[in-house]
Amino acid sequence: MNFTVKEKQAGIRLDKFLTEQLGKSRNRIQKIIKAGLVSVDGKVASANYPIKTGELLILKEAVAEKKINTKIAPVNYEIIAETANYLVINKPVGLLMHGAPDLKETNLADLLAIKYPSLSKVGEDPYRPGIVHRIDKDVSGLVLVAKTQEFFDAAKIQFINHSIKKSYTALAHGRISADQGLIDFPIERAAAGHKMAARPKGADGRRAISEFVVLKKFNHFTLVKVTIKTGRTHQIRAHFSAYGHPLVGDNLYGNKTAKNVNKKLATARIYLVADELSFTDLAGKRKNFKLELPVDFDNIFKRIK
Repeated sequence: MNFTVKEKQAGIRLDKFLTEQLGKSRNRIQKIIKAGLVSVDGKVASANYPIKTGELLILKEAVAEKKINTKIAPVNYEIIAETANYLVINKPVGLLMHGAPDLKETNLADLLAIKYPSLSKVGEDPYRPGIVHRIDKDVSGLVLVAKTQEFFDAAKIQFINHSIKKSYTALAHGRISADQGLIDFPIERAAAGHKMAARPKGADGRRAISEFVVLKKFNHFTLVKVTIKTGRTHQIRAHFSAYGHPLVGDNLYGNKTAKNVNKKLATARIYLVADELSFTDLAGKRKNFKLELPVDFDNIFKRIK
């Protein structure tokens, strides 16, 4: 979406101009600008920038109002809790969290938008309405979705302050010798492919910390409880792969041996579940949610040693 500044519009703040043009709240527009989704003559500008005659303002496609896709294939998902401000969802394996301009696959964000049309006004990106945080497509478990902008903003602050707590249960290849541990390899996007790379301590990359406690040791596998102190993309998967114990079912980060075992086990998911979630609601009350392990885990426990 493009705008060319007319002479009578010169001097208006960038955020005020876009608020008037797009019909969105000033707060939402400021977040869109801060996210770098608006350029002025090819350069990113601040919200208070006074626009000038003839300047070209370009908004990335994601800023445009997204139409709800009502023709997507239905996928069942479980609502664990619902209030006027938020939803806690148990996302199933195989369901994407949200779409993108070039991605039309069925996703949780679109499914929720059909059920809750008002979500279109919540968040910072129309392709991720209300989505506070994400888990991977082939991972299941608890996710928090904001139903109001007030709660969305409050939840984001909690993530920044690390006061939202998330724990996972994972099944890893190999027998981990320690009973507990901390993995703190920095993470950055890999040079090739759609994956992240865990780097040696002290190397370049974003700080990432995963703590784990061993729940059960099998002969060739280990069940662990993982608590993340940072929320990097694919953090647990990349960390355990670098630690020498890739997760069962994870062929993106698994080594050759792990992939062969995954094939023999005919895994249809990554054996990682976000099963504990804790946050503070707008009334200041702490909310805690916990899932039982999915039946997939019980089934594979019977087949491994």
